[in-house]
Amino acid sequence: MELKTYKSRKRSSLEGEIHELIAHMRSRCLISEHEVITGYTMSKILKIAAELAYGNTWEKILSENEEKYLLELLLVERCRRLNRGFEWTKENQDKFLHVNNNLFELCKKGWQKALDEAKLLEERIEKCDFFLKDYEIRVKINTYPKILGIKGLSRDVVEAVESYLAEEMLTDAESISHCHYKNVTLNDKEFPKYLIDMDTNWNFVYFGNIFKDDYICYLTHCILDTGVWSYQDILSIERIWVDVEVTHQHYTDIPKIKNLKKEK
Repeated sequence: MELKTYKSRKRSSLEGEIHELIAHMRSRCLISEHEVITGYTMSKILKIAAELAYGNTWEKILSENEEKYLLELLLVERCRRLNRGFEWTKENQDKFLHVNNNLFELCKKGWQKALDEAKLLEERIEKCDFFLKDYEIRVKINTYPKILGIKGLSRDVVEAVESYLAEEMLTDAESISHCHYKNVTLNDKEFPKYLIDMDTNWNFVYFGNIFKDDYICYLTHCILDTGVWSYQDILSIERIWVDVEVTHQHYTDIPKIKNLKKEK
């Protein structure tokens, strides 16, 4: 699965607004960058976010940290507005739980596949496989929100923001690893398995008593913990990707040449 690419114009029509936002961020103006963004329309928030994420990046004017900071401010404001107008109707509760349950089931399938792969690799290491010495198996879950259309907003802008939100979610992957200085025992309980840990229920963190009798999984918590995914974004999920990535590693020391004659 490839992340979508934002097709930036040679010269963005938003340059003026972005330069103004940068000026507020870097100076001690009476109006802060927070207040400036609060005054933006939702359309402008998404356009500037898309430009910062996948546009001119930002002509070496912004450092990576500054760019990330402004992007988060923009998308946190978007999230705040969406959540402020969101209602936990019975229909929305059912949809939310449906997505949450599917996320959890796919996490379990991905984790089990990772364990199966780890067992096979451990067997190869025990049999002194000539190549395999170390490995890492990563379980990655990814999905795109489907941002609702806003009048006057191009699909390129929407896809850029969707892609950025998907990338933010990817940070919470789990892994199993074997390295030569720290062997592992293939006991499921010994692995960090936050993705499928039912000992901790995240149903009170963001929802009060709305889901007090339901199980909210760790991945749902991670998505909301990014601060840029709204409740509405989660409801819009239509497809989930589960990647189990296996990396094999081989290493060897170059032997010293014995009796190497010194050059005259």
